[in-house]
Amino acid sequence: MSAAVLDLTGELATFRLNELARLFAAELGRHLRLQLLDLAANALGDGGVAELLEAASQPGCCSHLRFLGLAKNDISDVGGQQIATWLERATTPLQHLELRDNALGDAAAVSLAAALREHATLQHVSLLHNAIGRSGARALARSLAQNRTLVTLDLRLNLLAPGELHALFGEVPAEGHSPPAHLERAAAPSRRAIGKLAALGPGAAGEGGGGGGS
Repeated sequence: MSAAVLDLTGELATFRLNELARLFAAELGRHLRLQLLDLAANALGDGGVAELLEAASQPGCCSHLRFLGLAKNDISDVGGQQIATWLERATTPLQHLELRDNALGDAAAVSLAAALREHATLQHVSLLHNAIGRSGARALARSLAQNRTLVTLDLRLNLLAPGELHALFGEVPAEGHSPPAHLERAAAPSRRAIGKLAALGPGAAGEGGGGGGS
């Protein structure tokens, strides 16, 4: 089970950047079939995110990753844009991206919207409780008109009133979808790592029996 799940919630808050770089490189290199990585509440900041994404971009790393948890990490627009760039380039079959309770604003939202537009595997993205305003939300709404896999985009508790959020997404016909259905239906899996992994669907939990990658 440990090969599939790496839950470091709240355990890295005292690490320096150089220590994070070494740790991420070692852990991601060791867990080559990692499916769930939860780094919530570690105060990684944009620098820590950069170190994580550099390690995750190494050959063979994160090729099975389905859940990435980065909630409560003091991530700003800079880190959000780095995440968006990684999403566009990575070949990981990521299904759930947790970015709630950060400091992501419109610049990050616009970059994430571009990454989401044609992303083929993401199903759930949480941007709950950030600092996204109308321009960022509009960009995300437009990306949903083209995306075919995203089930939930949680934008609650940003810089938009709930009614304004629904009205904004209603501006963009989503080709077979009802846009407001993407907005406020939180898809939070269990807080326990195994529960989160199980929520990703068949084949997620079994590391030992055959490759169930998508």
